[in-house]
Amino acid sequence: MPKYEIDAMRYVAGKVDKLHEEFKNSKAAVTGIQGNNPFGEIRHPDDHDHTKPPTHPMPSDNMANGVGKFTEGAQGEFEAGANHMAATSDFLRTAASMMEEQDNQAGDALKRTEKQ
Repeated sequence: MPKYEIDAMRYVAGKVDKLHEEFKNSKAAVTGIQGNNPFGEIRHPDDHDHTKPPTHPMPSDNMANGVGKFTEGAQGEFEAGANHMAATSDFLRTAASMMEEQDNQAGDALKRTEKQ
């Protein structure tokens, strides 16, 4: 097998490593809500008396919880993508090493045959 295919596999493995880092950076960029609830204190329509504690879940809390669940899901997807990229990179490097070893052994066998 030509040497350039092994070099190409190692080159692609390096590019896949960069994708792994991009997935990690993207995961870190999805932060969700930081600090106070940005939706304020939106009350349920049936809780029109603001002098009493709410008797129904507050829609603003539900919205914040929804953003939190979305954040967790998106971060999970980015983490899965990063793991796939790491595994792909490892596989490419292992395959390239195995191919190189096989090429070297085939070359040695050919040299022994030529000497006979």
